[in-house]
Amino acid sequence: MGSTSCYPIIQQYLSQSHPDLDASYLMQNKNYEGFKSVAASALVIPRGVFAPYNSHSTIHRYEALWSLLLPRTVHKRVADIWRSYIAQSLFYLIPDACLMFTPPAVTGPITESPSYEDELPLYTNSPYVVNVLKYHLMSFDTFEEALLGIYELMYHSLILGKDDVTLVKHWIRDLKLVGYEFPKLPNKATLWTKNIHLCIMFNWGSTEYRTRQLLSYYMRFFDAITLFLEGEHVNHTYIPSHIQVFHVKTSTGFFQQKCVEMCINQAVPNTVSHLYIADDMFINIAKMSQLSVSKIWFIPLSVHTFGDDSSFYDWYWWDKPLGGYTEYKRFVTVINGLPQEWKQVLIDKVGFPNRIHGHAVADIVHIPNAFAIQVTKVLNYINSVTDIFCEIAVPLAVDIAQPIGREEMEEGNLWEWQRTDSGAVQNFIDNRYYMHPLKTSTKYGADLWCKSMNNQLKLLA
Repeated sequence: MGSTSCYPIIQQYLSQSHPDLDASYLMQNKNYEGFKSVAASALVIPRGVFAPYNSHSTIHRYEALWSLLLPRTVHKRVADIWRSYIAQSLFYLIPDACLMFTPPAVTGPITESPSYEDELPLYTNSPYVVNVLKYHLMSFDTFEEALLGIYELMYHSLILGKDDVTLVKHWIRDLKLVGYEFPKLPNKATLWTKNIHLCIMFNWGSTEYRTRQLLSYYMRFFDAITLFLEGEHVNHTYIPSHIQVFHVKTSTGFFQQKCVEMCINQAVPNTVSHLYIADDMFINIAKMSQLSVSKIWFIPLSVHTFGDDSSFYDWYWWDKPLGGYTEYKRFVTVINGLPQEWKQVLIDKVGFPNRIHGHAVADIVHIPNAFAIQVTKVLNYINSVTDIFCEIAVPLAVDIAQPIGREEMEEGNLWEWQRTDSGAVQNFIDNRYYMHPLKTSTKYGADLWCKSMNNQLKLLA
């Protein structure tokens, strides 16, 4: 059963007769006798999950009046199902909105036998339709604009005909004429994300499906977005033109600090800072609103005494092929070659050489414009000297650019032996600034990520 912590703006009473069953099912279950095994309680469909409902015995509350329109360019046995998906694709714009199915209460009269041929698009196209609606890359200023935009998307995706676009325009006009008030959208201008430049680095490849999935949520919060796509020949023609795209290949030495440097070097109008994250990370946007956008945010993981070789070997990556003593020697080379003014900052403000950050979380860092030039200078220097892990390069740049007064976030990393504990995962998602890694390449990760992002939309509404 789904959670009841929502407001069911659409509710369908299941019918004991054929209207709730498709032709394919009835062909295989000719002696069907009704929903005898259905429990007495209602079934709530979680936000972000799509479930078909038809035009029989369905209640639309005032908040869902806009969803009553039935497309007319497809067969009537397809129209109501496509309508149900269109409605659910816009639920994220209405706080707490959800769909509910209730126990059988109506016996529908049999008026005609369902036709398999008429319903064929439902069997062949439903996954495509859901993906088109769930991971579209559009943003809207009003709900009316969103409704029209979804119909235009369905037309351009060859799901509905052009007449349905004309129809929905007239429908919106008529609703306004009779005084209907469409749902009000959350004001993006009031969100702290409005003037933040978001950079997303794809660590493990970037399929169109995963990229659409991430962008379909992040575009609701951020106006300025830059993507770093793994691979040199990745197709990105589906990505909106206002989103900057860079192709990188970490296997050839394009370490993440180079992406961070490129991120904060972007000339993005009307932005005050740059937030760099990895694609396999869930960020708690609501909780991050507590942080100051005028400060650097990062997550230090260890403090060391410079010159004490043994103190650096408690980090996970030091014993990996690119780590070990060779990595430590590269770090020493970088430190020894620092300009004296930078070393003095480390001495006066950080406590060098007795105290220095050996590594920090590389998959998330926030750099305000006020510190961007200095961070860029340090990263540029590091990149000109050698290749070292981003986990080492970024904290050094942060220590020099803003050694005091920054925001040091609590670590939100969960490793393999912890990820099987669903309670621990949910606790991190709800209470930490971020949770990493949350792999959207898996069904479990993608479902949890979408559910959690929907909750963010509700919290910030």
